[in-house]
Amino acid sequence: MLKSLRNQLVIALGAVVSLFAILQGVSSYQFCVAGMSAVLDLRMEQVASRLRVGFGDGIPTVPARGSQDARDIFIVMWKDGEAQPVRSTEPSLLLPRNAATGFSSPVVNGEGWRIYTARDGAQTVQVAQRLSVRHEIEETAATKTLWPIVVLIPLVWAAVIFVVSRS
Repeated sequence: MLKSLRNQLVIALGAVVSLFAILQGVSSYQFCVAGMSAVLDLRMEQVASRLRVGFGDGIPTVPARGSQDARDIFIVMWKDGEAQPVRSTEPSLLLPRNAATGFSSPVVNGEGWRIYTARDGAQTVQVAQRLSVRHEIEETAATKTLWPIVVLIPLVWAAVIFVVSRS
């Protein structure tokens, strides 16, 4: 069956196109994960900047423990001289107060977190998100970029078969 020129062309052209489609899918997936990570980081940074200019007063000083959805971002505000956070969206989450300014990824309560820490005078604002939630969001978005490739590969194979047969 492979001895015919037609079959050899169909397999060779189909394999080359499929290889490029797979490479495109892998790069698209990786770029989407990186892009989503950057968007999630930007969101955390923007929340922290809004809180530093006075919007933090809307956060309750003593919220109900466990009242926040696990997929949300968490906010902790510290003031110099205070042993406990002055505001927090989840009192059971004690983020490392001494985290470096900017982004860090420590383990807190046995779970990985992405934390953005902003310091402004005597105030420290920390915005945190579970790494597991971030990875889920990134993977969901990146997987959606693969559907066009999955659909197009069989169509390209059909087109290759048609064109080679007609030739």
